[in-house]
Amino acid sequence: VKRLLSDGRELGLVTLVTAPREPDATQLRRILNTWVREFRTGGLDGWALRYANRSRAGKRLMLNYPGALISQMNRILEYAPDSRLGLFQWYRDHVVPGFPGDMLDEMNRMWVRSDDIGEIREWCRSRNLQK
Repeated sequence: VKRLLSDGRELGLVTLVTAPREPDATQLRRILNTWVREFRTGGLDGWALRYANRSRAGKRLMLNYPGALISQMNRILEYAPDSRLGLFQWYRDHVVPGFPGDMLDEMNRMWVRSDDIGEIREWCRSRNLQK
């Protein structure tokens, strides 16, 4: 399994271990487009998850979303920088409201490298997040 992981292509929370059918940049843009435009957020936005106890499984699964973004941020910056604003807005609107507060600053910090986008820069400044 280690060999497959080291030879594979990370795609967020999964690793592609078969030969890719399209270039990395094309595949990443397609995944990010699906994430922002087609992903159903009803579970993330529902009151049951937003106000759930931190130990609830669904609440802990929310950690996967910022984790996936953080793990892919270098690739996003390189191959799909035009996707950052849409991803940021998705993250701000659907993840931040229900995320455990003591971990939020660490997760939010992933956006400080996108300070060339005014909306992201101002949001980071309003939270005193720095590079």
